[in-house]
Amino acid sequence: MLQFTSKLITGIICILFSVNASAQKAFVRVYNQDDKLITKGKLLPGTDSTIELSGRDSTTEIISLNNVGSVKTKHTAGHSILWGSIIGAGTLGAVGIFGGSDPTPTTYSAEFWFDLSGFDITTGESIAIGAITGTVLGGLTGTIIGVTKKRQKFSIDGSTEKWKEARKKILGVE
Repeated sequence: MLQFTSKLITGIICILFSVNASAQKAFVRVYNQDDKLITKGKLLPGTDSTIELSGRDSTTEIISLNNVGSVKTKHTAGHSILWGSIIGAGTLGAVGIFGGSDPTPTTYSAEFWFDLSGFDITTGESIAIGAITGTVLGGLTGTIIGVTKKRQKFSIDGSTEKWKEARKKILGVE
């Protein structure tokens, strides 16, 4: 049974990674000539004179190149920190379910495995400790990822030729 379960979990993880890899699209942030953010979203093929982005609510936004100063790839570091914190809090909070003391020791409670007399915490407290610890550790992991992630900046300055080159590099088309 254990061998079947581990194979099932491995299969599910492989499927999730393959779905995620095929769903990746280039996320870009578009800035004007004064380096102020105009908009952000997933880059669509578009035309040579416009930048087309798919927004969060699946709307298509079209920006004229005349208004574009630069394009930056990927999300900001804050995005990685936020998602790291959310994932860490959820994961360690869920693990905390098994760390609390129940009135009667079960194989899932800490009292079954260790002598914790004088140090009893409830399941709710265990979940809270796990969530707080997960938030901190996930935030640190997100910070490391956010700082080391390679972001590119393409100076467009309204030029069609610069945009053609940048679009090829962003979309990975040569």
